[in-house]
Amino acid sequence: MDGQIQINQEAKMEGQLEINEKTEIIEKEKTTEKSNPKEEQNKEKTLGLSEIKKTFRKEISSSETKFYRTSLRSGQKIEFAGSIVIIGNVNDGAEVIAEENIIVLGTLRGMAHAGARGNEQAIIAAQTINSNQLRIASKIREMNKEEMDYTYTYAYVNEEGKIELE
Repeated sequence: MDGQIQINQEAKMEGQLEINEKTEIIEKEKTTEKSNPKEEQNKEKTLGLSEIKKTFRKEISSSETKFYRTSLRSGQKIEFAGSIVIIGNVNDGAEVIAEENIIVLGTLRGMAHAGARGNEQAIIAAQTINSNQLRIASKIREMNKEEMDYTYTYAYVNEEGKIELE
């Protein structure tokens, strides 16, 4: 009988040790999970020129895409860590910032920044581009009065590293 009690006590001790080890692992995972969402939130907030440390060229044929079914008015701003498709106009004073591509099914008059994490392969396309300033990765293109007289529909970074309009 004493042998059985001793075996039961040893089993309980081993079981308690396993529980303690598992509890420690769970606590470590909770701590890790708590820090990751903050990093992801900061990552979402840091799109733009100031956060580009290095440019790169990544194929843009497929990316996560968000659709907006509304025109953007002056003072409105949309940011997304992927591509953005706007079904409407982007008016002067509005801003669109995307980690990948920007497509506007309407007129683009506001500021557009594609490739906001540094991807020079990103593009900007619209029914009509009539914007004072376009940005792709760390490149900036300000349009002069003569350029505003033409109708452009597509912007990209050419081999020379400059934003080209077509």
